[in-house]
Amino acid sequence: MSTGDDITVLTVSRGRPQLLLRAIRSVQQQDYSGEIHHLVVVDDDPQTVAVLKKQNLSSINFKWISKPRAAATASGPHHLAALRNLAVQTAKTKWITFLDDDNEYEAHHLSKLMECAHKNACPAVHSWMQILHFDGTPYL
Repeated sequence: MSTGDDITVLTVSRGRPQLLLRAIRSVQQQDYSGEIHHLVVVDDDPQTVAVLKKQNLSSINFKWISKPRAAATASGPHHLAALRNLAVQTAKTKWITFLDDDNEYEAHHLSKLMECAHKNACPAVHSWMQILHFDGTPYL
């Protein structure tokens, strides 16, 4: 297990490789000074696996695993929770955060979370989000 303030970002993805790449880029663009690991669990999706194989992600702490799905396995909250639990069990850092494949972080997201955690001596922190349309305009 890693020590200190290293962070693992966990993302589960299925069938949205272009959105996943946007999420990955947002993790790469973080201004956080500590070490960031990004773990993607691909939910039985050869198309996303093919896209990830073509990416040059070796310069960052990036790892992906492909999780095959049994024919009788249905999508839904239970299945998503199982995939997230698998990701948590795979992470090796004290701090863990989740990023959905159709979302992205602002560049200061992780640094602000860690600043809040340290300032308030909290073992866990949460943040709110800003919802935008794909063109970047505010949703509400």
